[in-house]
Amino acid sequence: MTKGRVVAAAGGFAAAALLIWIAIFVYGAGGTAVSTRTHSTADHQSRHPPELAAASGSGVDNAQAPSGSPNVQADLANLTATLYPRSEGGDGNASQQIASAYQECWLYAMNPIGFTEDMRNRGKLRPDLATKIAQASEITSDRCDGFAGKKIGPSAINAMLERAARQGNMAARTELFVQNAILKGATSEQIKSAAVDVLASGDPEAFAAIAPLMGSPSAGELQALQPIPAGSPVSEAAWNIAACRLGRQCGPDSRAVLQMCLGGGINCELRDIQSFYEQVVLPPADIPKLRQLVGLLTQGAKQ
Repeated sequence: MTKGRVVAAAGGFAAAALLIWIAIFVYGAGGTAVSTRTHSTADHQSRHPPELAAASGSGVDNAQAPSGSPNVQADLANLTATLYPRSEGGDGNASQQIASAYQECWLYAMNPIGFTEDMRNRGKLRPDLATKIAQASEITSDRCDGFAGKKIGPSAINAMLERAARQGNMAARTELFVQNAILKGATSEQIKSAAVDVLASGDPEAFAAIAPLMGSPSAGELQALQPIPAGSPVSEAAWNIAACRLGRQCGPDSRAVLQMCLGGGINCELRDIQSFYEQVVLPPADIPKLRQLVGLLTQGAKQ
């Protein structure tokens, strides 16, 4: 893939991400969501969705859940079961993490067998990347298997994001704003206000959430958005890499990278986020500017 095509793909990553919210991803007519793994009865009961887990109580303390994406090694169904009581109790960070887990797993949950077959077919189309695609698929299957057959699709995701936003979580507020801005439009004042809020928060997930809007979609607002980095693939990359510097998981097996491949069809080499932008998306001449912007964003987030 040439860099020009990759820039188009990366610049359109916002659109690819939004398609996850509105597309009906069918792996087979009338396919039943059946897990590709087997569990004991006790194991199955421990993997109920958080709605059921909350009803039975969990004994989790009231400490704030860390904001961000779930841990790479996590069993996400069990993790959300422990987070759900906190979410019910008003913890916006817990609600945001549940939404993040749903985002990662809903396509798998809808039809695990179909998901695995679709990934296998993608590998056949790209034999040079077949091993990496299989690796990404296996990690996602392992993390999401407890959700098999559960309804955690776009409506559940948006409901949890809206809850998190009401509870004050900056990443959820930003993600909902960006969805609306890309689909319906937003004024330069609204975009700048959102970016300033994200910068002041220092929330790495909020940085990543606003990044798609700070790329090509804001190209016509450069003057109004100054001095906020915006309007180009370099700006979008800077916000994403700054999110990594501030603590977002951005390694080869992170949710961010896996979803770029499995959800957006890009970066199936499973490069970490910074390497993807520096080695694949941007020309060498843009790298000094990129690193300057990343430094400015991370410095601003710490003030």
